[in-house]
Amino acid sequence: MSSKGSAPSVHQAPYPEVRIRPGSLADKVVLVSGASKGIGRSIALAFAEAGAAGVALLARTESALLELEREIQGKWPSVKTCVVTVDVMKDDAVTGAVARVVKELGPIDVLINNAAINSLKPFALTGIAEWWNVVEMNLRAPIFLLMTVLEGMRARNSGVVVNMASRAGSVSTPFATAYSASKAGLIRAASCIQLELDIEKKDVQLYSLHPGGVRTDMTLAALDPALDELLPGTVERITQFFHEEMNIEPELCAATCVFLASTEKAKALRGCYFDVSHNIQHIVDQADIVKREGMHSLKVEFLGGLADDGGHSRSASEPARK
Repeated sequence: MSSKGSAPSVHQAPYPEVRIRPGSLADKVVLVSGASKGIGRSIALAFAEAGAAGVALLARTESALLELEREIQGKWPSVKTCVVTVDVMKDDAVTGAVARVVKELGPIDVLINNAAINSLKPFALTGIAEWWNVVEMNLRAPIFLLMTVLEGMRARNSGVVVNMASRAGSVSTPFATAYSASKAGLIRAASCIQLELDIEKKDVQLYSLHPGGVRTDMTLAALDPALDELLPGTVERITQFFHEEMNIEPELCAATCVFLASTEKAKALRGCYFDVSHNIQHIVDQADIVKREGMHSLKVEFLGGLADDGGHSRSASEPARK
């Protein structure tokens, strides 16, 4: 193994190390936002399978949430559920939703911050209101939900939060500036909040998770015709990539969320960002290397190995001031 560690195995579907263990979350109450479809739906089902005491299902579409609730109750009748129809962009509604979940299910032990939107459109052809709406939905809304839930977690000195991030937040990609900026902000916010929790010595863990290339309705719905105005054929190329290359199963993300919420050793990597396709157990097993090298976080590397410290340190060639 090199000083940078050994690469974890890569997966497209759940693997043995993240196999869901019924009863592993028997006393936990979980809130999943964006639970009505896609990745969020899979996550809610995974926590129910893990035997969570209660699973709160939060989204805007009541009919889809009720269908999911019926499925959970049919498969795992001991798991209590709470359906909350809410627009996460409305603060008062979110505050009321969290209060209702606590009243019906009990204090929230695990928050899965999953609700999001996307827009694939050239920056030059995007209005500021449209651009900012994506940022508000993907950054402000999950941060407010986190603030609301975190109050109880801090008071009880216990809790886990998984923010659904994206690879778009860690690499530069064209046509998704608002989405990329919002996801990068969410990753960075989680790591900064974690530092504050650690200073307080609170037993609360935050993680950021890239769910992988999952075929969700959100991706295709994000394709704006303006893409072809700038570069003809772009919509067709992205659609082809969507069908041919986005092969990650949503259950992989779901199982990884359960792993992070139920595995004691994962706490060593609190505040970090993960890609669900990378074997999370292999990463946890090398937590000392990850922390030492500052891996699984957003960072800048400067030429010559200069430190990212705002110029407080001097290069070896700079003479000391007298």
